[in-house]
Amino acid sequence: MGTSGSIKKANKRRRPVSFLDLPPEIRHEIYTLALSWPNLRVPFARLRHECEQDEAAWFTPSSLSMGLGNICNHSCTLPPPYIPESDYTTPTIFLLNRQITYEALPVLHAQELIIDQPPPYSMALGRPVDITMFISEAALQRARRVVLKIDIANLASRWARTVDTLLDVWCMDNRLEELKIIVSGGLAGGRTNIIGEEGVRIIVLKMFAKLRKFGTENPFGVKVLFEDCSPPRPPAEWVPGLRSGTLETDRYGCSNYVSGDTMRKDGNAST
Repeated sequence: MGTSGSIKKANKRRRPVSFLDLPPEIRHEIYTLALSWPNLRVPFARLRHECEQDEAAWFTPSSLSMGLGNICNHSCTLPPPYIPESDYTTPTIFLLNRQITYEALPVLHAQELIIDQPPPYSMALGRPVDITMFISEAALQRARRVVLKIDIANLASRWARTVDTLLDVWCMDNRLEELKIIVSGGLAGGRTNIIGEEGVRIIVLKMFAKLRKFGTENPFGVKVLFEDCSPPRPPAEWVPGLRSGTLETDRYGCSNYVSGDTMRKDGNAST
């Protein structure tokens, strides 16, 4: 009995084990399992649904007296998009204490931030919603590895707006080590008529040119990778004297002039 009682007293006096008492290697593994960048599809889908509801209500025909008939319900302004705090919160692990935050933040920033669709379009704004409404500029600037999965066949203009916003944020400051561009949609299918609309094709080429320029001129030394393709080139310019032909587009949006007289990709006619 005496031995059992002394053991119980010793257990009561023993200090509780703190998380920070664990070896740093174990804490690092816990951070890796507990932290990840948010899946942006969820808040994007929620906001898109809310915008569609607001726009549908705004355009609902309403019968007015005095013989005016059916008109749109424009008695009030279309509300701007609203991002609830639940979609823009800090992970709990960063609220525990300063040391844990100091140790855990680099673990999150080292993980891949995957952006596989642009934010939804808002009729109230007249443009897509800024991605900084979902991820803060500070968080974007501290991400080390970012993947953009760009669907240029269907969402080219929205992606162009999102890329412009990201580049503006990163040009001010960034910790980027690698920016990977994965192309999907019309350009990656090997078709010569990639989209059909010349204006959209130009949007795509300009967007890729900005990304390539960011990689070559960025003072922070970020590596920009176009997966399964080389960085796109601007369209070949018309050279007088060439016979008529067709301006085709290769699988990644690079234009090549094809005719009886062939043109090299450096823009000079070959003999």
